[in-house]
Amino acid sequence: MKQYASRTLQFNLPAEGYFFVKCNGKHEKIIFKELLFVEAADNYVIIHTTMKNFMTHDTLRNMESLLPESHFIKVHKSFIVALDRIDHLEGNEIVLGSVKIPVSRNLRDSVLGRLVKKKFPDKKNPPDKMNL
Repeated sequence: MKQYASRTLQFNLPAEGYFFVKCNGKHEKIIFKELLFVEAADNYVIIHTTMKNFMTHDTLRNMESLLPESHFIKVHKSFIVALDRIDHLEGNEIVLGSVKIPVSRNLRDSVLGRLVKKKFPDKKNPPDKMNL
């Protein structure tokens, strides 16, 4: 279900966990923990949540600046993904449930580094010596 909107209206501090977009003449609340990913579509972005999708007249760059960096990552020129919604990496794609999202070649190393660097101990710092 796609809904069309005109502009991102209001953003609250990340501690509050939500922002609003104008959609079909009303302001819809987008809660961070329900957000799966954001997709660029020409002069619009499609905000995919667990409940439904919202389309708003905005840029991916603006959405990236609004979302807390600690919980979201840009994986492609057209996609921002919620880190806690990533199920696994498969080649050059990130899988979120049944959805596959491409990872660009330019961002692949930084995405991999951010996702797995701190999750696997390296040989120089065994788990007993790591700060957990």
